[in-house]
Amino acid sequence: MQRLRHGRALTMLDLEALEGMLLESGAGSREDMERATAGDLAGFIRSLVGLDPQAVQEAFAEFISESTLNRRQLKLLTMLIAQLTRGGRMDAAALYEPPYTKIAPHGPEDLFAEDTVNRIFAVVDRFGGANPRASGDTFGETA
Repeated sequence: MQRLRHGRALTMLDLEALEGMLLESGAGSREDMERATAGDLAGFIRSLVGLDPQAVQEAFAEFISESTLNRRQLKLLTMLIAQLTRGGRMDAAALYEPPYTKIAPHGPEDLFAEDTVNRIFAVVDRFGGANPRASGDTFGETA
């Protein structure tokens, strides 16, 4: 559980132990768990227990420490850290939806350079999210 809370990768042995604990606790049958997790047991549990706030803050520390952030940039990163801490994971596509669009109406590209946005997406991906650019979508671009 500590590895999950700190956003660390799990081995197959870790996943088997987690599944065993859940089955032994009577949390449900193997079929119930497969339906609930859609094949992603670690992501499902992380969504229940969240992430350790320090682990998420450490993942974003380089963005915060390497440059002077303006108020809007810091607010967006603070919201992102809070969402990851609370929910354990998120899709980066959420950065193009409310409440983030109240700060950056067209997405994080409104606030950050392209390379920084890619680095933010990489951190979100590390915690089990999905990068909208990986699917070829053009979020944040205008015609």
